[in-house]
Amino acid sequence: MILKTKTACGDDDDSPSNTGLCSDFYVLKWVPTTRAAKQFHLSRPRYYQLRAAFEQQGALGLVLETRGPKTDYRRTQQIVRLVIRHRFLDAEASAQVIAQKLRQLGHPISQRSVERIIADYGLQKKTLRP
Repeated sequence: MILKTKTACGDDDDSPSNTGLCSDFYVLKWVPTTRAAKQFHLSRPRYYQLRAAFEQQGALGLVLETRGPKTDYRRTQQIVRLVIRHRFLDAEASAQVIAQKLRQLGHPISQRSVERIIADYGLQKKTLRP
């Protein structure tokens, strides 16, 4: 692996300080893989993964991808439609009742997920004020 290390500008005539280019002067040097991995607090297998990603995609290969689920697998469009349908058919039904009906139909959904769908679509009950 080649690392760049920052060095001070020299005093000889060819140094960047005499040419006005001494803001950042780096020297590239070869470093063993184990030392490079240790320097960046990586395991050797992770170092090789990152190096391969860099060689294939450049700097974009080093950008971390978002972790976690990529889709909403519990609140699918079909489940959302069913919750909205049940809410319109029976406006007095609570989120607990709607979740229970959906579970009876074979859809694994929690009461909290039903509450979130109801809140997202603004289907909460309006409270009458005296």
